Amino acid sequence: MKADSHLGIAAELLKTFALVDEPKLLLACVEEVRKALRAAGIRPELARTLDRILSKHRESPMEFSRSGKLIIADDRFLLETLDGAKIAAFIEEARREIGTHGRELLTGR
Repeated sequence: MKADSHLGIAAELLKTFALVDEPKLLLACVEEVRKALRAAGIRPELARTLDRILSKHRESPMEFSRSGKLIIADDRFLLETLDGAKIAAFIEEARREIGTHGRELLTGR
């Protein structure tokens, strides 16, 4: 399933982030988790959260990294912080959502 492939890529990027400590890899993880949800055809709250983060990144006048975290500022300088733990939680939540959705498709519920 394509969704599983995207989640696998996100997990590998997260492992790479832990090795090289490059916070910009966290955005690539967010994008892969979002692609996984899209491939599975579901739009839970997590998908909206990821869309908001990616939109904030695209429109951000400033981003910086500090202590292994990526900090995205919007035009009012409200901050969105991404770190490895947050991305790992996104990946796990997406796995649960995709697994639940797959079972619903199989059972017709």
